[in-house]
Amino acid sequence: MMATVGQQLTAPESGWKRIDDLDNNIVYSGTGWERWLDSGMYQGGAYRNTNANSKVDLVFNSTKIRIISAKNNDLSSNIEIKLDGVVVENINTVSSKILQCLVYEITGLEKKPHTLTMTNISGGFMYLDAIDIDDNGHLGYLNKFLILSNDKTYSIENAQVYKSIPILTSNTSSSPIVVSGSLNSGAVWQVFDGNKATKWQPSGSSYTTKGWIKVDFGAGNEKRIFKYSIYAERAGRQPSSWNLEASNTGEFLGEHVILDTRTGQNTNVETEYTFSNDNKFRYYRLNITSTGGGDTSTYLEVGELNFYDYTNPTLTVTDFSEQNFINHGIDKSTEIDLSAEMTNKIFIEQSSTTLGSGKVFKKVIDTTATPIKSVSIE
Repeated sequence: MMATVGQQLTAPESGWKRIDDLDNNIVYSGTGWERWLDSGMYQGGAYRNTNANSKVDLVFNSTKIRIISAKNNDLSSNIEIKLDGVVVENINTVSSKILQCLVYEITGLEKKPHTLTMTNISGGFMYLDAIDIDDNGHLGYLNKFLILSNDKTYSIENAQVYKSIPILTSNTSSSPIVVSGSLNSGAVWQVFDGNKATKWQPSGSSYTTKGWIKVDFGAGNEKRIFKYSIYAERAGRQPSSWNLEASNTGEFLGEHVILDTRTGQNTNVETEYTFSNDNKFRYYRLNITSTGGGDTSTYLEVGELNFYDYTNPTLTVTDFSEQNFINHGIDKSTEIDLSAEMTNKIFIEQSSTTLGSGKVFKKVIDTTATPIKSVSIE
């Protein structure tokens, strides 16, 4: 059964693909835009604005489009949808709470570039969580290139960001990752359980405003962390000052490096912090030196903590065709880091020939230039 407008839709259906609200082809205009972080939203967050006349503009090349937003009691009661410059619908997002909600859909369009504008007419929060389009469609005008060298065509897919630690149910539930904390810290895993209602306190009944959380990613599983986020519900007990430290021994006795230092922070709203890091480490430690204060007991609590890593860029070897420009072409605005380690290489074979008896497929690869560790056929 196909999804209908007003329902929650947490993943694109067959024939669709989902594009996050962070895509560079989506333009947000008007003052007051902010990125609201919530684990119930697609990729953990969505852009929102409560001001009347704030707008979202995008160009899409697809025969259909879906807007993934949210509904709640304090949201906009009138969002105007324009398609190719013509008002096609006004939608009301005031309702009981629904995240990743399908609020608008149109199908049967001509396969060509179309414009779409969302305007917050009434005020109240307007969210954009994601856009669903044809699985072979794209946002923006097609403005891509492929690299031609020695009669071969190449594309480079830049690094993809992902959460370094999955949902945990104990300190050791996701081998080889092990988490630990200072003092009387039995349930450190609760800052990685995806539930903001649970929390970690470093010392039980012995109150303290300091403490640390350490992650051991395991031998051979080192990570190049470049971003993290922190959430603490109680304003008086939230971390306000800390160092993010990294080590390959786990001792943190002077051999470690300090990757990021923050002071005077407000973390009772989930907040992301980005820093520069060119190295992989096995151990990371969030060393909290003070809380926000203002609580009579003034002890430290942390609700959620996330670390973010990224995959290495991928080099794709393909052929020179219109569909490969669409599927594998590099956006002209893309900045390619040629110094980044490129450990993934994909060969796309698209020539069509009849296979002989036994269904043998042969592809010659020069392993002196490209060492092979694994092969998969799709």
